[in-house]
Amino acid sequence: MDFVKLRRKVIVLLTGLFAILGAALLLVQQRILLPSFAELERDSARTDMERVNSTLAHDLDLLYSMTADWGNWDATYKFMLDHNTAFIKASMTVSAMQGFKADAVALVDPSGKFVWSAAIAPGSGLPMDLDIISRGALPADHVWQSALRTGKGVRGLLRTNRGPMFAAFAPVLDGDGKGPYHGMILL
Repeated sequence: MDFVKLRRKVIVLLTGLFAILGAALLLVQQRILLPSFAELERDSARTDMERVNSTLAHDLDLLYSMTADWGNWDATYKFMLDHNTAFIKASMTVSAMQGFKADAVALVDPSGKFVWSAAIAPGSGLPMDLDIISRGALPADHVWQSALRTGKGVRGLLRTNRGPMFAAFAPVLDGDGKGPYHGMILL
Protein backbone atom coordinates (compact mmCIF):
# COMPACT_ATOMS: atom_id res chain seq x y z
CA MET A 1 0.00 0.00 0.00
CA ASP A 2 2.93 2.32 0.59
CA PHE A 3 3.87 1.90 -3.02
CA VAL A 4 0.42 3.12 -4.17
CA LYS A 5 0.58 6.15 -1.83
CA LEU A 6 4.09 6.93 -3.01
CA ARG A 7 2.99 6.60 -6.60
CA ARG A 8 0.07 9.01 -6.02
CA LYS A 9 2.34 11.50 -4.29
CA VAL A 10 4.83 11.34 -7.18
CA ILE A 11 2.01 11.83 -9.71
CA VAL A 12 0.59 14.78 -7.75
CA LEU A 13 4.08 16.25 -7.34
CA LEU A 14 4.89 15.84 -11.07
CA THR A 15 1.48 17.25 -12.07
CA GLY A 16 2.07 20.23 -9.80
CA LEU A 17 5.57 20.75 -11.20
CA PHE A 18 4.29 20.58 -14.81
CA ALA A 19 1.51 23.03 -13.94
CA ILE A 20 4.03 25.42 -12.34
CA LEU A 21 6.39 24.99 -15.32
CA GLY A 22 3.51 25.59 -17.77
CA ALA A 23 2.43 28.71 -15.90
CA ALA A 24 6.03 29.98 -15.80
CA LEU A 25 6.43 29.32 -19.54
CA LEU A 26 3.16 31.12 -20.28
CA LEU A 27 4.24 34.04 -18.11
CA VAL A 28 7.64 34.28 -19.87
CA GLN A 29 5.94 34.14 -23.28
CA GLN A 30 3.33 36.78 -22.48
CA ARG A 31 5.53 39.17 -20.49
CA ILE A 32 8.90 38.87 -22.23
CA LEU A 33 8.88 37.08 -25.60
CA LEU A 34 5.62 38.23 -27.20
CA PRO A 35 6.20 41.96 -26.56
CA SER A 36 9.70 41.63 -28.02
CA PHE A 37 8.38 39.88 -31.13
CA ALA A 38 5.57 42.41 -31.47
CA GLU A 39 8.09 45.26 -31.32
CA LEU A 40 10.25 43.52 -33.95
CA GLU A 41 7.17 43.17 -36.18
CA ARG A 42 6.30 46.86 -35.74
CA ASP A 43 9.88 47.86 -36.58
CA SER A 44 9.85 45.63 -39.64
CA ALA A 45 6.49 47.04 -40.78
CA ARG A 46 7.77 50.61 -40.27
CA THR A 47 10.89 49.83 -42.31
CA ASP A 48 8.78 48.27 -45.08
CA MET A 49 6.48 51.31 -45.18
CA GLU A 50 9.48 53.63 -45.38
CA ARG A 51 10.73 51.60 -48.35
CA VAL A 52 7.31 51.83 -50.02
CA ASN A 53 7.15 55.59 -49.42
CA SER A 54 10.67 56.04 -50.76
CA THR A 55 9.91 54.01 -53.88
CA LEU A 56 6.65 55.89 -54.51
CA ALA A 57 8.38 59.25 -54.02
CA HIS A 58 11.20 58.23 -56.37
CA ASP A 59 8.78 57.06 -59.08
CA LEU A 60 6.68 60.22 -58.72
CA ASP A 61 9.83 62.36 -58.99
CA LEU A 62 10.80 60.56 -62.21
CA LEU A 63 7.30 61.02 -63.62
CA TYR A 64 7.35 64.69 -62.68
CA SER A 65 10.75 65.13 -64.33
CA MET A 66 9.40 63.67 -67.60
CA THR A 67 6.27 65.81 -67.34
CA ALA A 68 8.29 68.97 -66.71
CA ASP A 69 10.53 68.14 -69.69
CA TRP A 70 7.50 67.74 -71.94
CA GLY A 71 5.97 70.92 -70.50
CA ASN A 72 9.16 72.92 -70.99
CA TRP A 73 9.33 72.16 -74.67
CA ASP A 74 9.03 75.09 -77.04
CA ALA A 75 6.76 73.09 -79.39
CA THR A 76 4.31 72.39 -76.52
CA TYR A 77 4.42 76.08 -75.56
CA LYS A 78 3.67 77.11 -79.15
CA PHE A 79 0.80 74.61 -79.37
CA MET A 80 -0.79 76.00 -76.22
CA LEU A 81 -0.79 79.41 -77.92
CA ASP A 82 -1.92 78.47 -81.44
CA HIS A 83 -3.60 75.03 -81.01
CA ASN A 84 -2.07 73.88 -84.31
CA THR A 85 -2.98 70.21 -84.71
CA ALA A 86 0.25 69.51 -86.61
CA PHE A 87 1.98 69.38 -83.21
CA ILE A 88 -0.47 66.73 -81.99
CA LYS A 89 -0.07 64.62 -85.13
CA ALA A 90 3.72 64.80 -84.97
CA SER A 91 4.42 64.70 -81.24
CA MET A 92 1.48 63.35 -79.25
CA THR A 93 1.44 59.92 -80.81
CA VAL A 94 0.69 56.59 -79.18
CA SER A 95 4.34 55.61 -79.58
CA ALA A 96 5.44 58.83 -77.83
CA MET A 97 3.07 58.07 -74.95
CA GLN A 98 4.29 54.49 -74.79
CA GLY A 99 7.89 55.73 -74.84
CA PHE A 100 7.16 57.78 -71.74
CA LYS A 101 5.16 54.85 -70.33
CA ALA A 102 2.27 57.26 -69.99
CA ASP A 103 -1.26 55.91 -69.92
CA ALA A 104 -2.78 59.38 -70.11
CA VAL A 105 -1.73 62.85 -71.25
CA ALA A 106 -3.68 66.09 -71.15
CA LEU A 107 -2.69 69.59 -72.19
CA VAL A 108 -4.68 71.84 -69.88
CA ASP A 109 -5.35 75.52 -70.52
CA PRO A 110 -5.29 78.00 -67.61
CA SER A 111 -9.07 77.66 -67.16
CA GLY A 112 -8.75 73.91 -66.56
CA LYS A 113 -10.15 72.85 -69.94
CA PHE A 114 -8.25 70.11 -71.77
CA VAL A 115 -7.01 71.50 -75.08
CA TRP A 116 -5.97 67.98 -76.04
CA SER A 117 -6.00 64.70 -74.16
CA ALA A 118 -5.65 60.97 -74.67
CA ALA A 119 -5.65 57.81 -72.61
CA ILE A 120 -4.27 54.50 -73.87
CA ALA A 121 -4.34 51.01 -72.43
CA PRO A 122 -0.95 49.87 -71.17
CA GLY A 123 0.77 47.54 -73.62
CA SER A 124 -1.76 47.61 -76.44
CA GLY A 125 -1.87 51.37 -77.04
CA LEU A 126 -5.60 51.15 -77.73
CA PRO A 127 -7.81 53.97 -76.48
CA MET A 128 -8.86 53.57 -72.86
CA ASP A 129 -11.81 55.05 -70.98
CA LEU A 130 -10.29 57.00 -68.11
CA ASP A 131 -12.63 59.31 -66.22
CA ILE A 132 -10.00 61.97 -65.45
CA ILE A 133 -9.42 62.32 -69.23
CA SER A 134 -12.95 61.77 -70.53
CA ARG A 135 -14.26 64.70 -68.43
CA GLY A 136 -12.42 67.07 -70.77
CA ALA A 137 -11.44 69.40 -67.94
CA LEU A 138 -9.94 69.44 -64.50
CA PRO A 139 -12.90 69.44 -62.08
CA ALA A 140 -13.49 72.83 -60.42
CA ASP A 141 -13.07 71.31 -56.96
CA HIS A 142 -9.98 69.28 -57.86
CA VAL A 143 -7.08 69.57 -55.45
CA TRP A 144 -4.74 70.53 -58.32
CA GLN A 145 -6.75 73.64 -59.25
CA SER A 146 -4.43 75.75 -57.07
CA ALA A 147 -1.43 74.43 -59.03
CA LEU A 148 -3.23 75.40 -62.24
CA ARG A 149 -3.84 78.94 -60.95
CA THR A 150 -0.23 79.42 -59.81
CA GLY A 151 1.60 77.45 -62.50
CA LYS A 152 3.37 75.35 -59.86
CA GLY A 153 4.03 71.70 -60.61
CA VAL A 154 2.63 68.94 -58.42
CA ARG A 155 2.74 65.17 -58.31
CA GLY A 156 0.84 62.47 -56.50
CA LEU A 157 -1.74 59.77 -56.81
CA LEU A 158 -5.04 60.47 -58.55
CA ARG A 159 -8.17 58.43 -58.00
CA THR A 160 -9.63 57.22 -61.31
CA ASN A 161 -12.21 54.73 -62.47
CA ARG A 162 -9.26 52.39 -63.17
CA GLY A 163 -7.86 52.73 -59.65
CA PRO A 164 -5.16 55.01 -58.29
CA MET A 165 -2.72 56.38 -60.85
CA PHE A 166 0.61 58.10 -60.51
CA ALA A 167 0.23 61.58 -61.97
CA ALA A 168 2.28 64.70 -62.45
CA PHE A 169 1.13 68.19 -63.40
CA ALA A 170 3.74 70.61 -64.72
CA PRO A 171 3.56 74.09 -66.25
CA VAL A 172 3.91 74.61 -69.99
CA LEU A 173 6.91 76.93 -70.34
CA ASP A 174 8.82 78.45 -73.27
CA GLY A 175 11.62 75.87 -73.58
CA ASP A 176 14.04 77.89 -71.46
CA GLY A 177 12.14 77.23 -68.27
CA LYS A 178 10.54 80.66 -68.39
CA GLY A 179 6.99 81.90 -68.61
CA PRO A 180 4.51 83.14 -68.55
CA TYR A 181 3.15 79.63 -68.31
CA HIS A 182 0.39 78.80 -70.78
CA GLY A 183 -1.40 76.01 -69.00
CA MET A 184 -0.22 72.71 -67.65
CA ILE A 185 0.55 69.23 -68.84
CA LEU A 186 -0.90 66.24 -67.01
CA LEU A 187 0.97 62.98 -67.46
